[in-house]
Amino acid sequence: MNAEQWARVKEVFNAALDQDPGGRRAFVADASAGDESVRAEVERLLDAQIDSAHFIEHPVASALLSGRVIGHYEIGRLIGSGGMGHVYAARDTELGREVALKVASFNGEDAQARLRREAQHASRLSHPNICHIYDVGRADGQLFIVMELVSGTPLADLVREAPLSMANARRYGMEIADALAHAHEHGVTHRDLKSTNVMIAPKRGAKVLDFGLARTLDTHQIDALSQSQRSLTGEGIIAGTLPYMAPELLRGERGDQRTDIWALGVLLYEMVSGRRPFTGATGFEVSAGILHQEFPPLPSNVPARMRAVIHGCLEKNPQNRYQHAADVHRALEDMSGLRAVPRFRIPYIPRRLVANSLLIVGVVIAAIVWYLLRSPRVENALTNVQGYSLLESGEFARALEAFQGVASRSPGEANPWDSLGEGYLANAMPEKALEAYLHALSINPDFDASLVGRGLALAALGRYDEALEKEFSDFRVRAYLLSRVGRYREAAEMLEKGRREIDDAEVNANALLTSAWLSIEQKQYAKALEDVSAARTALIDRPGHFSLLVLADLIGGLGEIRAGRVSNASARLASQKSYYDSDDRVESNWVEALEGEIALCEGRHDQAVARFKAAHTNAWLTLGRDASTVFAANPPSRDGLARVEIARGNLPAAIEEYRRLTIVSPGYRSSAVLDPRHVLELARLLEKVGDKPGASAEYARFLRLWNDADAGLPELTEAKKALGAAR
Repeated sequence: MNAEQWARVKEVFNAALDQDPGGRRAFVADASAGDESVRAEVERLLDAQIDSAHFIEHPVASALLSGRVIGHYEIGRLIGSGGMGHVYAARDTELGREVALKVASFNGEDAQARLRREAQHASRLSHPNICHIYDVGRADGQLFIVMELVSGTPLADLVREAPLSMANARRYGMEIADALAHAHEHGVTHRDLKSTNVMIAPKRGAKVLDFGLARTLDTHQIDALSQSQRSLTGEGIIAGTLPYMAPELLRGERGDQRTDIWALGVLLYEMVSGRRPFTGATGFEVSAGILHQEFPPLPSNVPARMRAVIHGCLEKNPQNRYQHAADVHRALEDMSGLRAVPRFRIPYIPRRLVANSLLIVGVVIAAIVWYLLRSPRVENALTNVQGYSLLESGEFARALEAFQGVASRSPGEANPWDSLGEGYLANAMPEKALEAYLHALSINPDFDASLVGRGLALAALGRYDEALEKEFSDFRVRAYLLSRVGRYREAAEMLEKGRREIDDAEVNANALLTSAWLSIEQKQYAKALEDVSAARTALIDRPGHFSLLVLADLIGGLGEIRAGRVSNASARLASQKSYYDSDDRVESNWVEALEGEIALCEGRHDQAVARFKAAHTNAWLTLGRDASTVFAANPPSRDGLARVEIARGNLPAAIEEYRRLTIVSPGYRSSAVLDPRHVLELARLLEKVGDKPGASAEYARFLRLWNDADAGLPELTEAKKALGAAR
């Protein structure tokens, strides 16, 4: 059937639907104008439309099983539902491991027996990019399948907000293709590959779910899906499966492994463009595109080799398509200029550790120098490097011991005392940190790293006037400190000037994220999200900036929450999880923090508490590497536990938490700066519970801290009014 005939079929079919059912065939015969192929196709579509009413409207639902025990599996929360059934988190009590348990949602001995056989077959697959099937069983006549519990984010969630970077699209495409090749070699065809069936785990990449478990549709059911005029906006098998179905399946032919290759092509198109190649409001429109239309042009930034791979997967004639998934893998692997760069970490060596040529030689060829020269300076350098490595791995106490040893062996050098100051600051000992930094500056008054550390230590003690009296080079840290005392205009000017003067993507992105957070504090949510978007644009295709992308999604998610768009924040969380390294403590804390904020906003208080506590894991970014240190030590969710107690109505507990955050006394322990906004929140709570003297004292403390704040800020007005009323 040519394109002109197909257009005529669509026209006659749609017109026939408006006729009385009893007169449709006569109408079709007349409207087909003697073209038998048009008439026959329209009648087939009309028959399928009748079937679709029953197939689509009556899905079989399984009873919810949370809290029950099936065999030796304790059933936990419901984590997903689909055309196959419900999926629960569960615990295998015999082996003591967490699993996923899927309960089939359709009945019938033949269907369940077939699914059982195929699940047993698929359980023999063993591949790092395939979700492993552990067990298949029955309980109370209900089939269940036990499989690996995969952590991560569905690919569908990642592409919903924006296309993936080309490097990630290539990487995940290769992993999915490799998984398909392994399964096909073992005689297993997926049959329902789609973006909701692919999980992206931060460390392990793509993981394909439900191999061999797809529900096979009869010919009349495929017709019902593809010819339906019903909306595809609802959830379920129609919306999820049809856009990935190969043309031969829609024609009623028996599919083979090449139908999986078609679906892989759809996934590749989706990853690089952020949309599916064939779309429509109804099944009829989607299937028409798959069968008879070319997919829309890919974005201009998609390389020619990637375009060729996608075209090779989406050939409508399976004979012209890639014949083997291994061929797709090789084609992606051979793409020039897009080779994946593995993420790995080495201990960070601050520039200030390599102040002279001897030290450079000592650090670079440390082992040789150690054995040949036995130099005390080389030993100190190596110990210092080890200390910073321990800091970044969260072993703060051991790092401090290393720094103390270096300082004791080299008391006349500024660098060891600077490192010691950072060790004390990471260990939440700001008074000790200040002493060490002042000692370093007494040796070298222009030691910039110590000037930054001194400012942060003084801010942790609430001594902002002193913290800001000395200049230092990192304009982002200085702008952050200015904003803590309400000097937002000066901070914004400093960030803008710094961005103009320094042409560096990382510096500019960090400045934009700092600006975004300050805008959120001032309830300028649109501007904040613009800055986050600009920061992401500057970083998205640049290697080595994953931490900043994770931070961008944290700040963007908070902006969305404060603006009342929680669903957008959830999308930001999904994006975070696609970038973050679960072994990186700072990045993990930022992910936990956003999860806590979302849980709090949704009223899931226990989960919020758990996430906020998890976000307080020991983590540090070396001062002098980038300004993200302020967000590592001063995360926006630092008062999350207090806000949970406010949401619960437990004001005394919230007051105690804010007291903990704002107390400054001898022996005071904190790596974070004293935030005057927390002092203001404490004053508000004390006023609410009727402690007027306590509230007045905190309002007065807030006003002292914001003594030089921008005029007209609402926080100033509020505090002055409250203090005046108390008098």
